[in-house]
Amino acid sequence: MRVRITKALAGSIDGIQLSRLSKDHVYDVNTSLACYLLSEQVAEPAGSDEPTAVLPVENRMFERPTGMRAERPILPRSLAADRAVKIKKRDKKKIIILAVVVSLLGAALPLLAQPPKDTDKEIRITGCVQWEKDYRQQRNEGRGGAFGTGAGVGNEFVLTMIKPDGGRKATAYSITGDREKELGRRIGQQIEVIGTIEDEGKPDSERFGDLPRIKMTAWVPVKDFCPAR
Repeated sequence: MRVRITKALAGSIDGIQLSRLSKDHVYDVNTSLACYLLSEQVAEPAGSDEPTAVLPVENRMFERPTGMRAERPILPRSLAADRAVKIKKRDKKKIIILAVVVSLLGAALPLLAQPPKDTDKEIRITGCVQWEKDYRQQRNEGRGGAFGTGAGVGNEFVLTMIKPDGGRKATAYSITGDREKELGRRIGQQIEVIGTIEDEGKPDSERFGDLPRIKMTAWVPVKDFCPAR
């Protein structure tokens, strides 16, 4: 493969004396050497019609002397400096990427370590069915509904008198779901509600607006009355 040397070289590689390759001369060299010179930007491809320099056989440029180890090529100072800058930039980019990965993993691990919440699974809660409007009235919270007119709360329900269980501290839940209307005939009775938590609410507060919400998918009658606490 024909290449034209564009920079002065020194040293040797694989027994090849690079210092014998003169700048601005064209040489017909093997493919591996040509690829090396081109990758290091110390040579450029030359046309097949350009004359090549003839090398004395005694220089043994392209033969490795028996018993000799390959010497590390000695590049020009400007080329070596440019190569060092590229290596530093590449290493800096790797460090930045590694730092980003570590940061993302650090943020994700606490989430992975957290136990699943009730919002991720179906739960069962036992309590007494009460009209939302009656629940509000007992706590002087107004009529609720649109603009405090009470509109829409006539068929809304609250599950009350719930015993705290495990991580659940709330003693009352607002009930939602398509089957909610079935509870109209269960006012004042104890039932078991099956569903998923839509909103954790504020368990320490009994205000209707702070109650956690459970989306009911099914319910089971327990008693036809609400037992005393």
